[in-house]
Parts: sequence; C-alpha cells; structure tokens
Amino acid sequence: MSRLRRLFAVSAAVALLSTSSAMAQSPPEPRYEVGKPLVYANLTVAPLYTTATDQPADDEEYLTLLEATKSKAIEVTELEGNTADAQVAAVHVTNTSQKAIFLMAGEVILGGKQDRIISNTTVLEPGTTKLELAVFCVEKDRWDGRTAAFKASGKIGHSKLRGRAAYDKEQDGVWDEVATQNAKSKTAPETSTYKASLEATQEAASRYVVFFEGKLAADARAVGVVVAINGKPVAIDAFANPRLFGKLRPALLESYALEAVTTKGEGTASAKKLKGFVTEATTAKEGKSAEDSGDCLLYTSPSPRDRQKS
Repeated sequence: MSRLRRLFAVSAAVALLSTSSAMAQSPPEPRYEVGKPLVYANLTVAPLYTTATDQPADDEEYLTLLEATKSKAIEVTELEGNTADAQVAAVHVTNTSQKAIFLMAGEVILGGKQDRIISNTTVLEPGTTKLELAVFCVEKDRWDGRTAAFKASGKIGHSKLRGRAAYDKEQDGVWDEVATQNAKSKTAPETSTYKASLEATQEAASRYVVFFEGKLAADARAVGVVVAINGKPVAIDAFANPRLFGKLRPALLESYALEAVTTKGEGTASAKKLKGFVTEATTAKEGKSAEDSGDCLLYTSPSPRDRQKS
C-alpha cells in the first residue's frame, strides 16, 4: 500500500461521538475548536480546545508510560516474563500502581528480544496483571536479549509509522516504514532499529520542540494539536484533558519534528485548512473511512473502549 488510509471512524475518536438517532440524522457538531496556527520552518501546529458539552469531563490523572516506568508502577516484558516465550506481536504489561496508566499507540519501548512500538492505545487499570498488549517490531535484525524486560523510551513514532502499526497492522509495512525513515535520517544501524532515526534527528528536531513547547506550555486549555508538514495535514492528536496532553506534548512534538526535518519541501497550512480537516475528521460517522490524499491520521484518546483490565 503506497499510501496510508485516513481512517477517522476506526480511531478512538468514535467513542466520543454521539450515536443517538437524532445525531445520526444530521452530522454532529465539531468537537474541537482550532486555535491560532504556530509555524516553525515547514511544520505547522495549531492547538485544539474541546467544545463537547454532551460528554462528561475526564479529569482523571493518568500515569504515562514514561512516568510509570520511572516510578516502577508498570512491568513490561516479553510474554510470561522470559525470552523463551517471546512473540514478535505481543508483550505482557502489569500495572502495580493505584492509578490508571495511559499507553499510547505509537509509543516506542526498548529492550526484550527486539524494540517494539505499541499498536493500540490502551488505558491500563490499577491491578491489571499480564495483559497481552499488541505491538510491532521496530528492530528487524535482532531477536536476542539477556533480559525479557522493556523500558519506556519516552519517544513516539512519527505519524506514518503510527499509521502502519495502528491501522494497517502489517509487520512488513512497519519494517518498511522504519527502513524508509532510517534512510531519510541517513543512518544504517546494524539491527535496523528505529531508535537510530530518533537519535540521528534529535539535535535538529530539538529546535522545533523548543519553539513549539515555548508557545504551547503556557496554554492551560489545549487538549491536543492538529499538525501539518509542508502545508499538508498529517495528524490530529487530542486527549482526555489538558493535563494528559501536557505530559505527552514534548514527545509528540519531537515525533512531528522528526518527520518534518526529514521531509523535503516547504509550506504552511492556513487556519482555514486545518479547521476544515478537523471538522471532516470529527464528523465522520462510525464505520466510514476516507481514502487518504495526504497520509492523514487521527488519534483521539483515551476513550472507554481503550480501558483494559485482566
């Protein structure tokens, strides 16, 4: 598949849209207000503010994967906690804390027999043990390791890679995108790990992150962003509340920047274009998909369907 599909209704956003008969007869109102676009080089980022009034506010204080890793509130291992039972497409996760842990589709975990990327956004409830979490390999040429444990990288894959993992769900497609990005980043790691791209572009990407973080950090209302590269919308990332968005914002900005610094071209997206994209995405009906004209992706999380406990 040469282009990703833009699968609005397949994303977690659907759970936030009303399914009443009244709403089915007329398109629901957009759930997000788009703020003033911010521009650095070829990357345009605009904040999103929720306008939904028919959904209860979600003020839960989720732990992120990085926070949970640092506080030892989560265990992520190969299946059954040993390398002998390891499988490429799944790992076990356990929540040892009293808080829900937010695992975002696209987060990169390092270790085990090979580095992986999380496929599905998941809210890990307190007390969950050995939940089988769907993942994809982002380190094609390694299948060994002295430990079965993983750690959070604090990194999120770029939009095309997230799309391969979350929507296409084909391992070869994920490997192809990792190889493409490594080539763009001018790196050729021995194990073909995606981590090499993250490291190779970090210095250049950091300039983007500093600029946008400086603008967005003081915005206490924003729950997410809509993003364009070279004037073409590539992603919408919106979250349950500003607090969760704030925790993930630096890693998200770095993922957009990685893609921007390795994508030739120039151009910015107007507020009108971004608003149109958001409106189209958030008013899509469940079960509807639209053929992509620009590798656009939609992520809105978490939703009730993301909650997992075992």
